[in-house]
Amino acid sequence: MSERYKKVKLYESFKFSPTCPVDILRGAIYIDNISNKTVFQLKFINMQEKIIKALYIQIKGFDDLGEELTNNEYQYLDLNVYKRQEFGTEQLKELNNNTIRNIEITINKIIYSDNQIWENKDTVSYDRVKLQNIDNTLVNVANEKIMKQGIHINNLYYPTQNENYWTCVCGAYNSNKNEKCYMCGYNNQKALKDFLPTILENELKLYKEQTKLKAKKNKILIFIGLALIIIIITIILSCVIFPKFDKNAEYQLFTKDGYYALINKSGYVIELSFNKKEDITEIFWGNSIDISKNEKISSDYIERFKDFSEIIQIAKRNGINNISVMSAYNVSDTEFNYDFSVGNKQIYLGNMENMQRKFESIKLILKNEREKIGTIDVSNVDNVHFIEKSK
Repeated sequence: MSERYKKVKLYESFKFSPTCPVDILRGAIYIDNISNKTVFQLKFINMQEKIIKALYIQIKGFDDLGEELTNNEYQYLDLNVYKRQEFGTEQLKELNNNTIRNIEITINKIIYSDNQIWENKDTVSYDRVKLQNIDNTLVNVANEKIMKQGIHINNLYYPTQNENYWTCVCGAYNSNKNEKCYMCGYNNQKALKDFLPTILENELKLYKEQTKLKAKKNKILIFIGLALIIIIITIILSCVIFPKFDKNAEYQLFTKDGYYALINKSGYVIELSFNKKEDITEIFWGNSIDISKNEKISSDYIERFKDFSEIIQIAKRNGINNISVMSAYNVSDTEFNYDFSVGNKQIYLGNMENMQRKFESIKLILKNEREKIGTIDVSNVDNVHFIEKSK
């Protein structure tokens, strides 16, 4: 409202008529600072399906002491008002007495766009119940329910019902004949049940418990995720990074270029040397191989090296620590035989079967034939023998 008009009194509608198609929402009384006349402005809403083209109202005017001063009819013409549409505020109506400070409004007649007429015949109005906002602590829970219905409401109220009308969660007053709210469409009985304070409080409690449980699950998932990342990184480091930089030589292998390749237990070449290392087990592989520093030898070699490692470990458990040269040669596509040197003796081990029995025999022969040079053959555990080298 412009500065031309001074507001002197707000109008609140304290009555509701369930059978009237139009509801009075609010209004105000103003003084026109130019003409010095008293005027009023009202806001209505169409609560039913038909389009309204005219509205007739009766207004009684009262002074501050409650004395009735006027009783006149006013018209709102040339309208085109649809359901749920507010109207009236674009028009100011003049009161016929400048001392009027209170008004009483009655809707007399409504004319629809199809020229049918609603007339106020013994229409009863009832005191409006005071709307109560839903508690701030429960608003979020209530909003969840409303959004699930595809509805958006700014201000939420606890629904009510009496023998004459019901009020919706959106704040609209409805006739008891309305199964759904004319304003937001929420079902009458569903609204009364859904937004009971006890129902909302229980759902808030459940929501908090679910949120806490979800947060706990998220923490567990994050912990599991981090643990998996650590495990993956550890695997990468242990299988890819660390093995490559492990500088402890486990074997030495003679190469095609005349080098001795020092190899760690993961199969990486850590050093190439012209000189043989006397304290490192030498692997003999028939034809010499072509290999470079920091290169990982083929899976074929790795599988054999696993057998070499097992042989060395069993030898150590039996007190044999001075293995110097080891060899592997295949007797079929899937089977390999092994031999190695210990001091002045060459041992033919055969395949990887019956290893403990074989080394027990080797240990015994090494002890009994300590001073002799020759060959120990344990490839057949049932026919173990020592062949002394002729002088």
